[in-house]
Amino acid sequence: MICLVGSPGVGKTSFAKSVATALSREFAKITLGGVDDPSEIIGHRKTYVGSEPGKIVKELRRVGTSNPVFLIDEIDKIGKGINGNPASTLLDILDINQNNKFVDNYIDEEIDLSNVLFILTANNEEDIYLPLKNRIEIYNVEGYTEIEKTNIAQNYLLPQLCEKNGLKTFSIEENLIKYIVKNYTTELGVRELYRQLDKITRKVATEELLYKKRIYSLSLKMIEKYLGFLPSRSSTEGQIGVTNGLACNSYTGKLINIETTNYKGNGNIILTGNLGESLKESAQIAISYLKANYKKYNIKYEDLTSNDIHIHIPEGSIYKDGPSAGLAIVASVISLFTGKKIKESIALTGEITLNGNLVKVGGIKEKSIGAFNNDLKAIILPYDNRNDVNLLPLDLKNSINYIFVKTVDEIIKYIF
Repeated sequence: MICLVGSPGVGKTSFAKSVATALSREFAKITLGGVDDPSEIIGHRKTYVGSEPGKIVKELRRVGTSNPVFLIDEIDKIGKGINGNPASTLLDILDINQNNKFVDNYIDEEIDLSNVLFILTANNEEDIYLPLKNRIEIYNVEGYTEIEKTNIAQNYLLPQLCEKNGLKTFSIEENLIKYIVKNYTTELGVRELYRQLDKITRKVATEELLYKKRIYSLSLKMIEKYLGFLPSRSSTEGQIGVTNGLACNSYTGKLINIETTNYKGNGNIILTGNLGESLKESAQIAISYLKANYKKYNIKYEDLTSNDIHIHIPEGSIYKDGPSAGLAIVASVISLFTGKKIKESIALTGEITLNGNLVKVGGIKEKSIGAFNNDLKAIILPYDNRNDVNLLPLDLKNSINYIFVKTVDEIIKYIF
């Protein structure tokens, strides 16, 4: 069994449908997001009022075949209720050594599922039920770059929306689609892009009906009229003690500003910004490393011990966690105590050790897209991430200068 893991809107369902088409099979689909009762999957016993077959049997009956391509969507969002764990029921259904004798509680007869090709989808690998995760083959479906989104918009989304909204002659130039992608979308998929284009085509159709004037193409002024003024982007603006970090989740890659300041105290570390335990540990490791190696960076030891250091990551309403901010935190503290500004056009990502070595981190493509969307020119990252960069699309590799370093010492010549 395979599980497609990726951001919403990256075409996991479309992939499953294309597999069904290629194999000349029927396509079946169920969604398990929010399901918290195993009976919804394997059926209710006939002794209960309102009993019925489970989702598996009902979908097989709908498609009328015993060998469809069967998509089980959102397995990372399965709930756990008082009646048991629905994810556990999938263990037998997906096991090719057992599913030839699957029994639905309502039908109470053996059903052969061994000829069904099951494809699962999830947005976040960490949220998949662990025993289930050990039985499936996981494939990561990466997000789209600017060029890929532009091609999808031109060839698929815009024609669909024009037909949907009754526009026969309307078009958007490639450079304006890129402008919309870069400035009005942040996710790795294309759902947000679809909504923005839908908003534009609906408003164009409305104006044509109201003013009886045919609109053939979109202009930059019309984009601001239909979508609002350009959203603001994060920037360090060359401030002392502020660095560009990079973060990613299952939805998007994002630039985060890491700010540090100090004041008279007893060497305490104050951490704010709704941070998780891994991120807090990264900050503590960064300070401990600098205390042990203060001479290397022309920092006075008294500054580290007689001052309280406050590290803050803005947007405190958003929970943040992960070890990859360690390198950016070190750079921010070095900037603070040396009085040097870090380049605005550079971002840092990497996990650090107490010895100042860098450990490989994940989400390089997502972080690269986040850096590209904020017009950053370079990313400093661990040397062990070289292979991840080699796998990136050419448009990303050609737009960003990737600097690989093995230790914290090596970043000094690049950041100031």
